[in-house]
Amino acid sequence: MDYFYQILDKYIRFEDNSIKSEITKEQLIIEIMKIFNENNDKEFAKNALVIILSLFDDYLKDDYFLNSKIISQITKGSRKIIIDELKQAIAL
Repeated sequence: MDYFYQILDKYIRFEDNSIKSEITKEQLIIEIMKIFNENNDKEFAKNALVIILSLFDDYLKDDYFLNSKIISQITKGSRKIIIDELKQAIAL
């Protein structure tokens, strides 16, 4: 659970810097693969990768992909609401 919060915190820190954001995304993916190699927890790896790709790839992936918004076009207030909702969902 704490690891998912770390992903969100890293995203928030670098969301306005595309180079640092891309580097952070790649580092997180490598880190997740290392964790997966150690504990073989497929569910954790899958959930972590979905969160990373949804946040760092500039759009929110969902069942209504065509209706998704480019995250850079969403106001900071809306992004905060989305991130807070993600944190609540992770806590469940």
